[in-house]
Amino acid sequence: HELRTPLAVMRANLDSLERRAGEDSELAVPLERIRRTVGDMEKLLETLLILAREDESRLPREGVIINDLLSERISQLGRAMGDDGARINLHAECLLQIHAPTRVLAIIFDNIIRNAVRYSDDDTVSVRVAPGLVEVRDRGPGMDEQLLKHVFEPFHRGDSSEPGFGLGLAIVKRLCDRFGWSVEIDTAVGRGTTVKILLPDAEVIGQKR
Repeated sequence: HELRTPLAVMRANLDSLERRAGEDSELAVPLERIRRTVGDMEKLLETLLILAREDESRLPREGVIINDLLSERISQLGRAMGDDGARINLHAECLLQIHAPTRVLAIIFDNIIRNAVRYSDDDTVSVRVAPGLVEVRDRGPGMDEQLLKHVFEPFHRGDSSEPGFGLGLAIVKRLCDRFGWSVEIDTAVGRGTTVKILLPDAEVIGQKR
């Protein structure tokens, strides 16, 4: 509650500012940036609260079609990025379903896709669904061995000039460990990075669509 209240106050005041600004084009861009930042902080808070819970039974599990969830997340991320949006291509080799908390999966997918967009040199990101896994590949600078050693450490950032808290992959790793999944990274300097989320409890329920 102590953490949610300040964010609620910020959002309420932001709504008020947007109403007052009306059609003022000079204020539209900074206000939108503030809204995105508040949204990112709300998502981060929600993620930290999930990680703090010891009782996973409080997180409702349901049958999630991973293909549909990825399509939804890619669409929402595209709208959030606005003019800075990248080309995020989704390729499905099969139709994959898993019994898990939808919100947890959304947090994982959002983090790895957002990271890929952030570091991709040509703003192109490929997302692949295959039996037992989701793979996200960028065409960015890649990572050397030293950086790769620390990639799952909280607050460790490969490029301090990029926005963010340095928590994305640390959160992904913690959530995967919590739910019996795993994350693998294939990278090298000059050839981009591929992040694989291995989902052994996911079931192929049909062909791609």
